[in-house]
Amino acid sequence: MTHIDAALAYAKRGWPVIPCNRNKTPRTKNGFKDATRDCVTIRKMWKLDPDASIGIPTGAGVGFFVLDVDHPEGPATLAALEKKYGPLPVTWEQKTGGGGRHLFFRVPENVTIRNSAGKLGPNLDIRGEGGYVILAPSLHPSGARYRFINQLPIADPPPWLLDLVVEQPKLDSTDQVTAGLKSTSIYGQAALGGERYRVAAAEEGCRNDTLNRAAFSMGQLVEGGEVNRDQVAGALLEAAVSAGLPDSEARKTIESGLNGGSHEPRRAKKQVAAQSEQGTPESVSQGMEPPLFFDETVTPEISPDQLPGWLGDYVAAVAKSTQTPPAMAVMLGLSSVATCTAKRFEVAPYGDGYAEPLNLWTATALPPASRKTAVISAMTAPLSEWEIAEAERLAPQIMEANTARKIASKRIEKLEKEAANKSAPSAREALQREILQLENDMVDELREPRLWTGDVTPERLQSLLADHGERMAVLTDEGGIFEVMAGLYSDGRANLDIFLQGHAGKSVRVDRQGRTAHLNAPALSFGLAIQPAILADFGTGGKRRFRGNGTLARFLYAIPRSNIGCRDVRAIYQIPASVQARYREGLFGLLSIPIQLINGQEVARRLVLNPEALECWMAFCEVIEKRQGPDGDLGGIQDWSGKLPGAALRIAGNFHLVEHGATPPAQISAETITGALDLCDLLIDHAKAAFSMMEADPAAADAKEILKWIVKGRLIRFKRGEVYRQFKGRFTGKTERLDKALRELQTRSMVTQVNEPTAGRPATVFLVNPQLLEEA
Repeated sequence: MTHIDAALAYAKRGWPVIPCNRNKTPRTKNGFKDATRDCVTIRKMWKLDPDASIGIPTGAGVGFFVLDVDHPEGPATLAALEKKYGPLPVTWEQKTGGGGRHLFFRVPENVTIRNSAGKLGPNLDIRGEGGYVILAPSLHPSGARYRFINQLPIADPPPWLLDLVVEQPKLDSTDQVTAGLKSTSIYGQAALGGERYRVAAAEEGCRNDTLNRAAFSMGQLVEGGEVNRDQVAGALLEAAVSAGLPDSEARKTIESGLNGGSHEPRRAKKQVAAQSEQGTPESVSQGMEPPLFFDETVTPEISPDQLPGWLGDYVAAVAKSTQTPPAMAVMLGLSSVATCTAKRFEVAPYGDGYAEPLNLWTATALPPASRKTAVISAMTAPLSEWEIAEAERLAPQIMEANTARKIASKRIEKLEKEAANKSAPSAREALQREILQLENDMVDELREPRLWTGDVTPERLQSLLADHGERMAVLTDEGGIFEVMAGLYSDGRANLDIFLQGHAGKSVRVDRQGRTAHLNAPALSFGLAIQPAILADFGTGGKRRFRGNGTLARFLYAIPRSNIGCRDVRAIYQIPASVQARYREGLFGLLSIPIQLINGQEVARRLVLNPEALECWMAFCEVIEKRQGPDGDLGGIQDWSGKLPGAALRIAGNFHLVEHGATPPAQISAETITGALDLCDLLIDHAKAAFSMMEADPAAADAKEILKWIVKGRLIRFKRGEVYRQFKGRFTGKTERLDKALRELQTRSMVTQVNEPTAGRPATVFLVNPQLLEEA
């Protein structure tokens, strides 16, 4: 998206924008005061410099302020605050070109939030009244782009953040009465936050019903005095529009739901209601969002828009036609493209030395009856068609070659018998020379071409790779391949080398049919659509080895939310013939790329990153490296996240070929690598969910044990020390591990951390979500 297109899109959201220089300074005379929503003016502003960055004022005028988390100390400062007060809610967030984060939060009514630098701690700033920020896809002075981590509805700030940054206006007695009528209790604020998130995350087919339920529930609280009706209507409308509902339809649904709920007023429990305005710990726990249990996942949507050109168009059509979560078709689409590009190109970010091949391993987990087979069939149809067409085209050559081999074999067999009967050494040697010459001259065996298979043993995979140019893909909607990899047919003694080397493209020796062959750079791709139980099974028995040997770290995971129960069984959508044709032609075009031979060996053509793209990728590498540290959120899956920068290069290479076809430019652009990095950002949360399901993340396993203790004891509150003493064997000498487990429970809204007033220093306690005990 160009800068002017992005600026116009922001204006349509109601956000005034202003062009800025690369150093972030406004280009207009009056600075951010010249920000506008007028489309004509915006076009004139950006016509002068199409590459101008996009600035937007912050504060009450636009309805939000920004928490600016900058390097080097900002992430640690924020982590310390969250550890002390509780995690921040998920909200609209972008990654800055400098590797920092911008978190957007609503400005509550009757409060003023001004700019501040370092007020919250080192490199942790607030952009509020009188300030502005730069928005994606603007370029940072470093050359990297700003890009969105997610675009969920802007969340309300948690009470503790408001306490630290808010500047309350002075009210006289009359104003205080008016403000009291407009205020929102902590309980109402938490309830509205939960409903907004559910509406924004609702799948197509369930959105209007979800919005109606949310409006009804909040209408009850409006009538009960817990929340302001206008605030509710505005928040739900923004969430509904971001989910894809038309504005007019959403307004009618919200109005109907609020009116319906008003007939059944609802408030927090009496003791909570009495305390809510005082903000006591009990009111905080009562106002928590519903807990997210360990068998549930909330992952960001992976949209077909993440993919370029004809691939994204076809993936969107397949998802719509099959009424399946788009993430499944996205991942299988990537694997299908990689099946075609493997060994033809590689990506070398620095131009020489280190390079990544283009084959990919993807795995999407969805429950039974999710129409996985239909999506697999749609994505692989052109691959099967190509195989059939090539088999027909090569049939005469295959027959001719095989006939020649049979004749030569018969001749060799006859000569061997004659040689055995010759007594004279010279006669035997002459026959042996003739046999050797026949063997050397024998044409290679020709086979019908194969691109992919559904299920394969290690031995059969070796043969397929050796027979089909060292490239092969496993595309299937069954998890049986993991049973094979675990040693189903070899008494548990699986040979994983061919799988692992096939991902890395490293040479491997293959013994087949009495002779030894070498695979110089095998390229194996995976595109799996499996049940979540398959992932959970990796935490048991012999399959635990998959974590230790790096098998699981090689997959890119998608754990989308199932839409079973929300599908429209009467809806029929046919994939447009033009979209289908472009996908077929696109894959056929990639398969037509000629093989590059150097000294008789097939060598992949090399793609490089242009300077701007290289800077974007390097910034991404830096961020991932920091997040893998002791206090980072990727510490539990370092084996996976350590391979993510390489996976980003593979994705970018495939994007580049989809965009440019069989004769691409040698340099990958910043826009292409940014698209790959955006997708990788989304995949991080999916990987966390996947490894949590496998219990591969120690923090998740520890949190589950603490949860069992909470439920068994029906605890409503506890202190950190109590957990430490209860699980002395698990956490002795490992306080960081304990803190990670507690953060996992907080992230899942099972507990919340508060400071409880005492005679001396405030005591830190963890309050248990009452809904957790009710559900348990």
